[in-house]
Amino acid sequence: MVKQGTKQVELAMVNSISFDSTMFHPLDPLSVGEINRVAAIVRSKAGLGEDLLFQTIALHEPPKRDVIDFVRGARITREASVVVLNYKREEIYELDISLETEEILRCEHMPGVQPAFIFDDFNEWESRITHAPVFVEALKKRGIDNPDLVMIDPWPISNFGVEEEHGKRLAVGRCWVRREKAIMVMLDLSRAYLR
Repeated sequence: MVKQGTKQVELAMVNSISFDSTMFHPLDPLSVGEINRVAAIVRSKAGLGEDLLFQTIALHEPPKRDVIDFVRGARITREASVVVLNYKREEIYELDISLETEEILRCEHMPGVQPAFIFDDFNEWESRITHAPVFVEALKKRGIDNPDLVMIDPWPISNFGVEEEHGKRLAVGRCWVRREKAIMVMLDLSRAYLR
């Protein structure tokens, strides 16, 4: 999970990354530097709190006419679309960010909406579950003494009208035990066979 730094450090980070819009084609995906810059802008300027997880930071595609009329080396406007979760307040926001001006063009709270699965969730979640007393006891009943050998694959699920589940981010955890000597396979997903 990415922890919040001080606003002064984040602003320094934002200002240290140069922006040259002539280096890009209008449909080039955001670079790593641009993604980091967008995250820093959101953290320092959006006022959404410190407990943020970013579900999406992607290019906000320009109008089709700008793409058709593009000439290499011409100045273009780069914008990012962001979906961010304040996980402590359980609030999700959609934002549009100008990379050129570092301005937040839109910031909209999306009540009743849950983000797609965020892998940062899983890192902390798996460790907490595998070491929870009730889980450790269930493992012992199955002859498993080392909870660190248990892997949990989270499968996001939806709310199917169960009142206790309303507004919650839910996943089903498929558990399996890792053995000392694992068998690793590589799958070619395009051809559906083992390599």
